[in-house]
Amino acid sequence: MQMPFPEVAARGFAAARQFRDGAMSSDELAKTLAGCWQYLDAKKASTDFKTPEHCIIRAVVWPLYNGLEPGENVGDVIHMFLHLANKFEDQSETAEPLLRKHFLENKNAK
Repeated sequence: MQMPFPEVAARGFAAARQFRDGAMSSDELAKTLAGCWQYLDAKKASTDFKTPEHCIIRAVVWPLYNGLEPGENVGDVIHMFLHLANKFEDQSETAEPLLRKHFLENKNAK
C-alpha cells in the first residue's frame, strides 16, 4: 500500500507481525486489538464500513484476533481483511497474485 496508515493501524500491523514471529505475547496482542477498538469507539466508527481511515483499522483487527471464532474459517477472515483494506486503498488487482505467491507457492515448496 502506498498511502500512509493511521498510526493505530500501523501499530496493529506491526503487532500482528511480531506475534507471528513470536516476539509478542498474546496479552500484548490483545492490548493492541483493544487499542484499535478504543480508537474506533472514540470516533464512533466501530460500525463504519465506508471511511477509508476506519476501514484500514477494521482490516487490521482481523489478524489481531488470536485464533478463529467457532464457525469462522480462514477464507472468511482473508475475505473481510481484503474487503476492508481495499476500501482504504484498492489493491484488488494484486490480491490474487499475492495470495497465490504467499499461500499456494509456499505450500507446494514443502
